[in-house]
Amino acid sequence: MDKPKRFNLRVYAILKNKQGKLLITHERYGEVEFYKFPGGGLEFGEGTVSGLKRELKEELGITVSKLDHLFTTDEFVPSAFRKEDQIISIYYLVKLPENQEISTIDSNPGSAEILDRIWVNASELNTYLRFPMDLKVSKLLEERL
Repeated sequence: MDKPKRFNLRVYAILKNKQGKLLITHERYGEVEFYKFPGGGLEFGEGTVSGLKRELKEELGITVSKLDHLFTTDEFVPSAFRKEDQIISIYYLVKLPENQEISTIDSNPGSAEILDRIWVNASELNTYLRFPMDLKVSKLLEERL
């Protein structure tokens, strides 16, 4: 395997509804479809919290204030889409504001197209998720929730 040439910093939200289910998004990037936690890439000049807040506003139409760090990548993870990238993912537990609903339309689609959003039980996450750190976080969530 070639040595990665750059880091790709990703920030993700673990959102839980009143029924205890977690939100995941069904997306397409090129010809590949996948499920993942809401969030995406950090832009230059952003901190992780401000980047995640921006992503949630763009993808879900919500404004959040309460975020608690859950997990950061603790091993080497190559990108599934760009072999020259090393992925570093940071996951936050995010409290869904009581007075806000999640939008059904992505107001600012990036390079990935959001096809759907679904709420699932923590025990069901591993049937949807496929990326290594998402799977690691799903096990962590299953133990905690």
